[in-house]
Amino acid sequence: MNKNCSPENVKEYRRLKGIAQRVIKDAASSHWENFCGTLDRTTKLSTVWSMIKRMNGVVSSGKVQRIVDGDIAAESDKDKADLFAKAFARISSDNNYSGHFILKKHETAGSLDAKLKEITVTYEHGSALNDSFTCCEVKQAIREVKSKSAPGDDRVSYTMLKHLPRRSLQALVDLYNEVWIVENRFFAPSMAT
Repeated sequence: MNKNCSPENVKEYRRLKGIAQRVIKDAASSHWENFCGTLDRTTKLSTVWSMIKRMNGVVSSGKVQRIVDGDIAAESDKDKADLFAKAFARISSDNNYSGHFILKKHETAGSLDAKLKEITVTYEHGSALNDSFTCCEVKQAIREVKSKSAPGDDRVSYTMLKHLPRRSLQALVDLYNEVWIVENRFFAPSMAT
């Protein structure tokens, strides 16, 4: 059209553009009416919102396409997992603590370790309250949480956790159990009373 920008061509372009816009609007309206006809009391609200977003041109992919950390960009799943692991290790490293804190941490862990072994709080059926978490328990907890919850300081969203491969989930369970053991050490004396 730029080459042949005569008044007749501009007028014809605008006329055809108007026709195209009406066709698109009518098709969208018809599609919405058909979609609404399929709704019943069992339809999830998330399905309706998803359709509204798609019809407004908002398309979201559940997969994170690219993760950037400084000058490193990760695109493959393995590279993303490696980048996440390195960032988590860096944040969780003892190098972030002062020498005094690390010394106190080891002293506290050592003194409470013996007390933890002496204490076992049990349910009526005999299983220990402070047993380690299982992979099934962690999976269920992740499944039941709202996916739209905001991530914490670590920027890990529940959507990311829901899509972890089995080995990564097991590593997460192992991490939770390590934290659980440390927490039990701190709270064990109060459970004994």
